[in-house]
Amino acid sequence: SENFVDNQGGGAGVYMRGGNLLMEDCSVLRNNTRNTGSGAGLFLNFDLASVSVLRRCTIADNTADSQGTGIGLIVRAGVSTLEDCTIDNNVSADTGTEAAGGVIVGTAGQGGTLNLVRCTISRNGSDIGGGLIVRTGSATLLNCTVSGNVARGEAGGISVDAGQSAT
Repeated sequence: SENFVDNQGGGAGVYMRGGNLLMEDCSVLRNNTRNTGSGAGLFLNFDLASVSVLRRCTIADNTADSQGTGIGLIVRAGVSTLEDCTIDNNVSADTGTEAAGGVIVGTAGQGGTLNLVRCTISRNGSDIGGGLIVRTGSATLLNCTVSGNVARGEAGGISVDAGQSAT
């Protein structure tokens, strides 16, 4: 059980640059990018061979003042699986093309793979893609709830770019 609370900077809660990650029964709360980058909650800046697993975790109340994408979680590349997790009330003020309040999969031309099992993505907000954006890569949702997310531009719930997939 780990807690990452009230931190500032890009990847303020957790920043991983390669390797593998296992987090269970954790909280990533109230982190802020403070104009320094993306992924206030978790920034998984992996290579394609990296694997991350999060079980029974809460990623909530993370914010970006102006610059920032994937405020709850960024999965830049590799394979990430979340089981029984909650991604709630993460908000980005960014007006860029990769903004996402909750989760973004694949950025900077790299393809990520995200598997969500029994997860809730709720009350997240951003300019584009309030809940989940799939830019490059894929997302699979199994028995998940996506509700109450808000975007000022594209999809409040789920936004999938051309040629990418979400099932």
